[in-house]
Amino acid sequence: MVIATIQHITLNFYHLMRLGTVPVAYKGYNSPVNTAIDLAFSNVGLRYGHSALNSLVLRYDANGQVFKNGPLVMEEVFLEDQTPFLLSDGIESIIRGFPTQPEQNVDGRYAPVVRNKMPIEHPHYDLVAIDIQRGREMGMADYLTLRVAYGLPVVTRWGDVSSDETLVTQLKLLCPNMTTPNVLTAEELLKVKANGTLGMLIKMNTNITVFPDNPFTVTTPDSVLGAQLTKLSDALSNSIIVTGIMKLSWSIDVDQINFAVETDASCWVGFGFGKNMLPADIYLFRHDTAAGTWTCQDSWSKDLEVPKPDTAYGGALSVLDFAIVPSHIYAHKMTFSRALNTGNPYDVAITRDDMQMIFATSGTVSPSYHGVKGRQHAMVNFYTGATAMNSETAGLYRLNVFHGFA
Repeated sequence: MVIATIQHITLNFYHLMRLGTVPVAYKGYNSPVNTAIDLAFSNVGLRYGHSALNSLVLRYDANGQVFKNGPLVMEEVFLEDQTPFLLSDGIESIIRGFPTQPEQNVDGRYAPVVRNKMPIEHPHYDLVAIDIQRGREMGMADYLTLRVAYGLPVVTRWGDVSSDETLVTQLKLLCPNMTTPNVLTAEELLKVKANGTLGMLIKMNTNITVFPDNPFTVTTPDSVLGAQLTKLSDALSNSIIVTGIMKLSWSIDVDQINFAVETDASCWVGFGFGKNMLPADIYLFRHDTAAGTWTCQDSWSKDLEVPKPDTAYGGALSVLDFAIVPSHIYAHKMTFSRALNTGNPYDVAITRDDMQMIFATSGTVSPSYHGVKGRQHAMVNFYTGATAMNSETAGLYRLNVFHGFA
């Protein structure tokens, strides 16, 4: 009964509202029809739903008044276990809210909470960028190519795909000829992001480029200057985001690896190479809150005590060019380098293999026991860029295969 009700609403109301036509009458099961979901639909067409999402879920009581506990905040309830909440408040108030709450316009804009704050895997992300990347990884063609593939007429003017005159004007300004790739300077790219047109460009014509081998960025690196180049290079570097602890980024330069640690922690953070602390090669970062400075300690851990510097065991320190630099997202950012293989018995050599890593932090001024919630484990391949957290480590090899590295 529930499925039949959903089908009735979808076919007789939602379909008409979205596509403007009543669906063809059902003529019975047709076995030769391929029932598989088209990749273009699941990775492009269905993505319109991200633009349609609201920041709040309205709730009403039986008298049509706002529910006593107010609306639900999307970022607080999305992907969370709702059993306790449903047992407490029930589902009726949500169902009453659905018909009274219109969707957001399907356009080039996402609600901020949907774009940046949904609790998926990372604390800092951009859902527009994730949608672009999904299309890349699936090998999605551009809008014009897909039209031809589905037997639709070829279009050559932005006015053929949107009746919004303001939007068409913006698109014409950014891409005068929609049939050829457009070259955007970094400054223009930032304007596109700011006015929300980027989402429409993604939907209409995915031929916007920034680097030759990197769709949706700028084709001429010479036009990307100063801080803009820094922002783009930060976004393109290999990295792993460890929720609640840090973002660790890296690049390999011949026989050296360059690290960047970004964190919102106010006291100390650390990362290390090893399955656990028994033993582990650990880099420990301490924050002098009074002076506003950070220090980096190359450490070796052989027990559960605070790691000691390598020199305490007769080894040498491997940290090169440690620096504190601005972060565009986090409160703090440190950079340093080290040799891939230092030759020091208290440094783990960085190889082409998947490597076990540990991460930790706590709210204490000096390093101390981090507790269960202040630690994380991961697998990282510094050469391929593949990463996996906790129980996801088994999927690291599959991730390598997917990206063609294994």
